[in-house]
Amino acid sequence: MEHVDDADAVNGEAIRLEEDGQCIYRNHAFQFAHAFGPGCTNEEVYEAHAAAVENVLRGFDCTLMVYGQTGSGKTHTMMGAPNGSEPGIVPLAIETLFEAILSRSDDTSFSLRLSVLEILEERFVPVFFTSSRAGCSSRWAAHVYET
Repeated sequence: MEHVDDADAVNGEAIRLEEDGQCIYRNHAFQFAHAFGPGCTNEEVYEAHAAAVENVLRGFDCTLMVYGQTGSGKTHTMMGAPNGSEPGIVPLAIETLFEAILSRSDDTSFSLRLSVLEILEERFVPVFFTSSRAGCSSRWAAHVYET
């Protein structure tokens, strides 16, 4: 966990990210399971949560969620760069799951379901398979290929 001092600000006031995951703002401490500074990569964010994704193969549900103000990088973190140069945590999770399933030597059967939703103007909007999101064409599509 990196220590960020005065790297981010809300209304000109500094936010500190402490080593123990606490965020300090206006002398109030907020505790998060994980808090990442602006220098973290999508891979680092994913690795911090990979165990939860791997537990899906043991029958557990998993929810990965990002929260933040407009323009803070939520879509980039979840989906990655549109040109594929830096995958987001959703593609990384899917890759982890399919690699684990394909590497098994037993005859276990798996059924996976994925929902990727965006809350936009207080409405749930599905990210995959939508032809328009608030007037914009979708740049994300899910493709599954059998090899």
